[in-house]
Amino acid sequence: TFTESSSALENRSAKLFAQLQNQISAFEQSGTIQESLLRFQATLKTFVAQCQKILVLSQELKASDADIELRLADLENIVTNMLLQAKASETGEAYSTYSIEQIISTIPDLRNLLLQVKFQLAELTRGHLNSGLHTDADEQPIIENLAVLLGNLQTTVTAGEELAPLGNRLMASTQQYQQQIQAYHEALQIFQENSQKMTQAQAQVMAVMQDIDAEMAHSTERIQATVASNLRGSRRATLMLSVLIGIILIAGGIVFVRMIRPLVDLANVAEQLAQGNIHCAIRPPRSLD
Repeated sequence: TFTESSSALENRSAKLFAQLQNQISAFEQSGTIQESLLRFQATLKTFVAQCQKILVLSQELKASDADIELRLADLENIVTNMLLQAKASETGEAYSTYSIEQIISTIPDLRNLLLQVKFQLAELTRGHLNSGLHTDADEQPIIENLAVLLGNLQTTVTAGEELAPLGNRLMASTQQYQQQIQAYHEALQIFQENSQKMTQAQAQVMAVMQDIDAEMAHSTERIQATVASNLRGSRRATLMLSVLIGIILIAGGIVFVRMIRPLVDLANVAEQLAQGNIHCAIRPPRSLD
């Protein structure tokens, strides 16, 4: 995850911002889409900035954990040598053997508490990064273990002048670790809120795109309906024109026949006269001839 690699966060966020900027430029003519994309871009920048903050805090936690582990190792070496010296010395009474042995016996418990805190912290991180719903109660087991750890370290501060400086440094490191965990938990909560805002902004962009797609589909349907209506009207007009032309042709044909019928009759009479039939009769014209 980005909490383990800064380069992965930088590379992926750079690619994402580049793609988003291309989309914003592509929809320059569409104010609604561009406005939604710009809001999403702003939300994404806030989200990535919070990721970077979590990454820094995570690295600080790892450094503090390593520092406490190192100081516990130093404490263990020192009290072990003190125990050997106390047992070897016949007159040394600065530290009783019992007190030193008691401190040595607490070191495994301190390491175990520190390990529990690391596991709980990892679980807390996974829960928030997986967009689950978390509250301040999720941090409570970590706070309790750190309180026990600080209480056990208190014995090293009061064990004597030789152990007091190391005990104080261990206490300071653990308190700093506790503060860092609290800051880390707050950053995770903000990350979760930003993640939800980014999801909402993304949903708004998708909703705008869907509305535009629906409007385009509706406009296409209207255009298709208009074209089909015009085609139907054109077909009706063509059919009516064809019928009208047919009627005109028929009427013209009838008129033409009536007009040439007398001429045909005269031509027939002339032909009969030419053949010597002087008794042929000329048919009288009809009223419409």
